[in-house]
Amino acid sequence: TTRRLYLPRGTWIDFWTNEPVDGGREIDRPVDLATMPLYVRAGAVLPMGPVRQYVDQPAVEPASLVIYPGASGLSSLYEDDGRTFRYRQGAMMRVNIDWQNQSRTLALRLAQGSQMLPAVPRQFSVRLAGSSDSRLVTFTGQPLTIRLT
Repeated sequence: TTRRLYLPRGTWIDFWTNEPVDGGREIDRPVDLATMPLYVRAGAVLPMGPVRQYVDQPAVEPASLVIYPGASGLSSLYEDDGRTFRYRQGAMMRVNIDWQNQSRTLALRLAQGSQMLPAVPRQFSVRLAGSSDSRLVTFTGQPLTIRLT
């Protein structure tokens, strides 16, 4: 019914309840058969794709970027064709993601040496963790900054 786990220093957010927890200590987390303890570091941007049965299955919904506020953070989203080794020749896309907590801005930039892959442009549903309000943004490969309130 419970799991004991250690959270490193910093602020962590419970994935299931969106409650912040201070790290640097062990905690006991109530669980059931459907819930495993899962925590996301404050400042992380978690990319989540629509459910698919296989890699090439077309998806109607855009991928979502869920921002876990409470700190600033840097991350990247990586994609390749999922079938070949063409990424070795540079056929891959890496989007650098920069969340600035103080100004509540999210910046998306194509990483140096990467390229936009089909389908261009990319749409992302952007939201803060714990909020049901989302913003649909279009990323064409040009730097994009979004201000969230």
